Amino acid sequence: MKLDSLTEMQSEMMALQRRMLASMGAAVVEDFYDVIKRPCNSIQELEELCKRLEEDTTYKKKMILYLSSLGGTNTGDCIRRIMRKLETNQLWSMYSMKGRKGKRFVKDLAICRMIFKAQKRCDKNANSCEVEDSIRTSPW
Repeated sequence: MKLDSLTEMQSEMMALQRRMLASMGAAVVEDFYDVIKRPCNSIQELEELCKRLEEDTTYKKKMILYLSSLGGTNTGDCIRRIMRKLETNQLWSMYSMKGRKGKRFVKDLAICRMIFKAQKRCDKNANSCEVEDSIRTSPW
């Protein structure tokens, strides 16, 4: 019985969230929560995701809306939630913000720009330095 009420409450919250997004001028789509099915596990998957984000503006908008809906208690929490949805820890460990220690650059990826945009939608008061610091210091 409790599970039924939780499921019903979750459905109501999702409907409320869709209405709120629609009121902000966002295109409400049926597959809003299916924008990304699972985190990327490989560099190839990440490159395909980045390519799709660069080529498909509708998909990019859906992704930003979805990631910004994850929210968080502060900038760092929001960034960590976004990053967990996008890539596995194993894949993130191959990247650094500026490509130090022989790692790949995060800053040059389309996904990085999207993380910044999603975070700005979550917290309009967050500045770029806070977001960059949160990405750089995330435990990956």
